Order: sequence, then C-alpha cells, then structure tokens
Amino acid sequence: MTDVKKISGVSFAKAPLDEISGKAAEILALGWKESGLRGDPWAVSFEKVFPDTTTDAEAELRAVMGDYWMTKDDQRAYTEAISAAQRLARRRCSE
Repeated sequence: MTDVKKISGVSFAKAPLDEISGKAAEILALGWKESGLRGDPWAVSFEKVFPDTTTDAEAELRAVMGDYWMTKDDQRAYTEAISAAQRLARRRCSE
C-alpha cells in the first residue's frame, strides 16, 4: 500500500474565539499539520499522511470541530453573506 497525503480546509468562523486555539491544538494532536495554504483568514488547511486512500480524512476534523464544522458550501455561503453585509454597510456609510 501507498501512503496518501490528504489536505483539508477547516473553517474556524463559527467557533467562539476562546475555543479556536484549543480546537487547533486538538487537530494537531491527531497528527495533522498546517499545510501553509491560506486564503480565508478564518480557515486553515491541514495535511496528514494516511496509509491508504479509503480513509475518511475529514472524519477526524469533523469530530474535533463538532457543531462548528463547516462544509465547503457552508464556508462559501458564509463568505458571501459577510461580503454582502460589508457592501451594504459601505453603501449606507456613503449615503
């Protein structure tokens, strides 16, 4: 069998600020490491090597994040909602 590196993004946007470092520490304790890929300031990409391709890599991450887990679609919708709110606020400030 061949080892497979899996990369998964985790959004901390729904997590309370006082829980973010604890959640990140739990993920790191499971053998994940930050991949260095960034984009969204509230999201972190983690990577981990697994012994096969059948492993559900995100299962560990979902378990750690619990109710704060966001799918890629959730993350996209959240980002779009924040952007829309910012545009509305700028428009109101300029009136």
